Amino acid sequence: MEILLRNRSPYLMLVTLNSGNTLHLAPTRASGPIDDIEINGNKKVDKLMKSGQISVSIVAPQHVERSGETQPEQASILPAEPQHVGNGGETQTE
Repeated sequence: MEILLRNRSPYLMLVTLNSGNTLHLAPTRASGPIDDIEINGNKKVDKLMKSGQISVSIVAPQHVERSGETQPEQASILPAEPQHVGNGGETQTE
């Protein structure tokens, strides 16, 4: 199930998700759709919800028409830190 987190405070909020990614929420803004597994059992999110600083909403599944077929719309979360390629991005040949 997908959810949205909304920052109800007047301050920038950084929320670490269960996957280790960090969600940057501007004041009064909502996140993009994320899986609920990202906040299940997350003590920081629970504390922020109890204090009213964030709210959680369930996202209704949306469908996009493509070539006459109905498919669910996909969303992704980007990692908080950039991913580095060990060889500088060059392809190695043997």
